[in-house]
Amino acid sequence: MEKNKLKIGLLLNGNTVTAWFAKMAEQINSSQYAEINLVIINEQLENSSLSVNKIGTHQKYGKILLNRLYHLLFERNQEIPDAFKLVAIEKILPGVLTIETKNIFDRATALDAKSDKKIILNSKLDILIHDGIAPLPKELLESVKHGVWSYSIGEDPINIRQPAGYWEMFKNKPETCILLKRLTTNLTQYEILYRSYSATNYMSFIENKSSVYWKALSFIPRKLNDLFNDGATQFENDIKQINEDLQYFPNQKNLELTTWQQLFLISKKIIQKSKLVCELKLFNKQWSLLYCINPELSSSFAHYTKITPPNDRFWADPHIIYQNNCYYIFIEEYIYKKNKGHISVIKMNTLGEYEQPVVILEKNHHLSYPFVFENNGDYYMIPETAENRTIELYKSSNFPFKWEWQMNLMEDVTAVDTTLYFHNNKWWMFVNVIENEGASSLDELFIFYSDELHSNNWQPHKKNPVVSDVKNARPAGAIFSKEGNIFRPAQNCSHRYGYGFNINRIELLNEFEYKETMISNIEPNWKKGLLASHTFSKVNNLRVIDVLANKAKLSID
Repeated sequence: MEKNKLKIGLLLNGNTVTAWFAKMAEQINSSQYAEINLVIINEQLENSSLSVNKIGTHQKYGKILLNRLYHLLFERNQEIPDAFKLVAIEKILPGVLTIETKNIFDRATALDAKSDKKIILNSKLDILIHDGIAPLPKELLESVKHGVWSYSIGEDPINIRQPAGYWEMFKNKPETCILLKRLTTNLTQYEILYRSYSATNYMSFIENKSSVYWKALSFIPRKLNDLFNDGATQFENDIKQINEDLQYFPNQKNLELTTWQQLFLISKKIIQKSKLVCELKLFNKQWSLLYCINPELSSSFAHYTKITPPNDRFWADPHIIYQNNCYYIFIEEYIYKKNKGHISVIKMNTLGEYEQPVVILEKNHHLSYPFVFENNGDYYMIPETAENRTIELYKSSNFPFKWEWQMNLMEDVTAVDTTLYFHNNKWWMFVNVIENEGASSLDELFIFYSDELHSNNWQPHKKNPVVSDVKNARPAGAIFSKEGNIFRPAQNCSHRYGYGFNINRIELLNEFEYKETMISNIEPNWKKGLLASHTFSKVNNLRVIDVLANKAKLSID
């Protein structure tokens, strides 16, 4: 028996919605699991809340001038699509029943069968999506079968006095949190349906917020899909589990700023940006390699030996293969003038003596993260080819120097740092995927699986994305086992790209479940001047990581 699609309503502040919200609505309405049956436009909400779509309302002229100054200094060159460009709702949802009213929640409104309020309360919606943060009347909340859902930025429900993402940027918070919530009549009480973390863009309020919402637009479609396929009982059990942990919020109200307070924050940002500009003029940020030959898995990197590239390039993303008493360290070699990376290999003996890198794979598009592995006596490589929107498989015809393209495992996908692992007679693909243009590549880890390596039909894991957190999502090297345990290195990109890495123990991996526990967190604090370290590789006695540091701009040919 075919299931009926979930009935969805939208509660809006006006006749227009933002670009990210419009795309979300289009995804829902074109899906197999839900359809939008009702649009409610209630202009009262616009006056009773600070919507996530509104910036700078209720500000005095001094603040408006400061905002214009800030935009002139920081927001002129946007690199990602503007998530807050306005779109007419009738263009994306033609023919959907739309109710426009100013008083549907007025108690004095008549409850005859033709009244807007009666139509809404009797519409038998499964979910109502609220594009705002204002509290709603109890009778509306109770009339929707699975509740009213709404997005917000920040884990603290008190922080509603500034636009979304404002405090995260101005206070230099490493992460920006976004929540999908099920609302109650109390604005400070809600159920969390989905929580995710993105790296804060310290220099652009608009780009920080846009990137977060381009990613977030997928959260509601994911949860609707779960509800449709799993059923209400399983869905509610999952939500209950998510909300089992107690939520504590800082006892600090970020109230609306005075003009002088806003001037102070903008001045601090100007100083911060000036320092960054000077740093870019004086230094190159160069990735180098550190290695250690030791049978023990040491937690200290202070004694590792450095392999420094020439000034005109960097070396990163080390992956190791051990063959015939030699180590082969595959790396991304990036030439600054070419603005493009290729794959090279460094040969090292068991004493740590190494040869200079040799180029082994170069394409018209950028290559990085050379995940190299052995299968049935043959060696394969999956370099990152996100620029080409593919996941490409190569096979070595003359190891380690010659590689031939075999096939594309996936196409028309923006995927980074693909890492395979063979477990329980299946190939498991761990990879960060960007589902929507404008979202970050750092935030969400997806798993796909296949019975065969040579396949272009990889099945998505039921819990995708299995990690939605910039601190622990993106792969940081090959998955390895030790003493019966399986460990996954993961990047921590919360402070900057590739800031640090974690070692996670995989507790559960099958087609329906995934669970990992972080057992070690590595930050680049063991030596002065380090900025980041984002890849870890170990084979036999050799350990290799990469590190980022500033290097003076002397002569770069």
